[in-house]
Amino acid sequence: MKLYCKKCRKSEEPAEKVRKRKKRYRESNKESIKEYMVGWRRTNPEKVKEHSRRSSENRDKESLKEYNKKYKKRNRESVLAAVRDCHKKYKERYRPTKRAALAKYRAKKLHATPKWLSKSMLGSMREFYKNCPEGHQVDHIVPLQGKEVSGLHVLWNLQYLTAGENRRKGNKLEQYYG
Repeated sequence: MKLYCKKCRKSEEPAEKVRKRKKRYRESNKESIKEYMVGWRRTNPEKVKEHSRRSSENRDKESLKEYNKKYKKRNRESVLAAVRDCHKKYKERYRPTKRAALAKYRAKKLHATPKWLSKSMLGSMREFYKNCPEGHQVDHIVPLQGKEVSGLHVLWNLQYLTAGENRRKGNKLEQYYG
C-alpha cells in the first residue's frame, strides 16, 4: 500500500526508493509503454509538435553541445556502431550512382589515353601508381574532365598529392607558373 501526503498528494516514500520502483516498472513494461507512447503521439500530433518547438526554443546551444560531447564519450561504442550503420546504408543507397560515376571516369580515362602511347610508357604509368607513397593519391595535373581544358592520361600529367590536397584541387587546373 502506498502512502500519500493529503495536502500535496506526494508520496511519503523516500525519493531514491520511488526512483528505483519507477525504474523497475519501466524496465519490466518497456513494450507496453512504447506502444502507449506511439499511440499517444499518433493521436496528438499537434501537442508533440508544440512540445518539440518549445523544447528547441528553451535549449541552451552551448550546454547542448557539452551534453552531446559527454554523451559521445560515455557511449563511444554505440555511437560508432550507429555511424558505421549509417555509412553502410548510405553506401548501399548510392552504390549505383557511384558505379555510374566510376564507369564514366574510366571511359573518360580510356579516351584520354592516347593511342600512340607505347607499352613501355603504359608500364611506367603502372609503376607510378604502384609506387604511390602511403597517404597519397595519384592526381592528374591537367584534369581529365576539366572545364577549360582536358588533359591526357600520360605519365607526365601525373603527380602524387595527399588526399586533402587532391580534394582541394578537385577538377581544377592549378597554375604552377609565376
